Amino acid sequence: GGDVVKLATVNVSAASTISIDGNGSWVDNSVYGSYIFILQNLSTSNDSGSSDVFFRMNHAGTEVSSGAYYNNMDGEAHRSGYGKIEILNTGGNNIGGSGEYYANMMIDFISHHSNSSSIYRISSMGWLGSNASLFSGISIYASGGNIDDGIITVYGRKR
Repeated sequence: GGDVVKLATVNVSAASTISIDGNGSWVDNSVYGSYIFILQNLSTSNDSGSSDVFFRMNHAGTEVSSGAYYNNMDGEAHRSGYGKIEILNTGGNNIGGSGEYYANMMIDFISHHSNSSSIYRISSMGWLGSNASLFSGISIYASGGNIDDGIITVYGRKR
């Protein structure tokens, strides 16, 4: 266990929301205990303004936009840049407990703006209060304009 396998690569083009979802294809929560999304040169059409980039989890092929997020995971503002998102605890419990388990999201994101020489780093974590076994991907969207560039590579970490 613990091997990392490349599952998918997405070349981003102009869209208000980018869904990186493996429902019915590369997602297999019985094989992978976590998924790693590497974001390279992600940018928005409004880089010079105050457009923030947000992340949400997908369950069974659908973006979860309800108020089920905790620790402001969905409310953390990020700018254009690059980083890593890791979804942990997919497909249930590894320590022998019972009941429903929640997927956890860890974000490490380096951001920059074309109108600034400043670089910012955000590290965030949280969880989605619904059954982790339904996890199928993530959606990325901008608060203004479109996500207009970037490469997203998905890896699965075997159990």
